[in-house]
Amino acid sequence: MKTTLIIGAFAGIQKATAILLNEEGYNVYAAARKVERITDLRETGIHVLVMMNVTSNLSCSLK
Repeated sequence: MKTTLIIGAFAGIQKATAILLNEEGYNVYAAARKVERITDLRETGIHVLVMMNVTSNLSCSLK
């Protein structure tokens, strides 16, 4: 199974892409600065990550 990370998945083309790839069988992870804006994606089977700001090294680091 292919896996993808969609950044800024709260609206627009990013949200549509996350939904489409999920429907196509991808393992989709969605990220946004305000996680409450993407929690609805959980209902579709998309993995919603905790708050992520890709302009912050601390926010993107794995610990």
